[in-house]
Amino acid sequence: MIFSIFAVSLCVCLCMIGTRLLEMRRQRTFGVTEFLNTFDERLEAKFHTLVFFVNKKKQEALFFITHHVPFHAWNKAHHLTGGLRKRYEKIERTVRGKNMLHSTGEASVFMKHISEYKHKKSGLRK
Repeated sequence: MIFSIFAVSLCVCLCMIGTRLLEMRRQRTFGVTEFLNTFDERLEAKFHTLVFFVNKKKQEALFFITHHVPFHAWNKAHHLTGGLRKRYEKIERTVRGKNMLHSTGEASVFMKHISEYKHKKSGLRK
């Protein structure tokens, strides 16, 4: 069985070599060879088009993953934490005593601690 497969393969190779030698002697190709050559050229052109298309889609997918996905995730997180952000800003204003100096005439405890820390760090004392 294996011997017959190799025998058929050897016969096909010898026929191809004989055909090529005959074409070289005639200095003209057979119609079948012309057909195979044009088929190979068209197939190679289609393959290059396919490779270009795959590379382009790969770059587009990479751009989508690296740019659009983080952007949409950031926007979605920003949207979901909107209510928390408003509450946090209100608490932050209260802790820092924003506008407290204008309304009560004295700084908040937070600002006093910041001021003391800066004076200690710079070596200045009241």
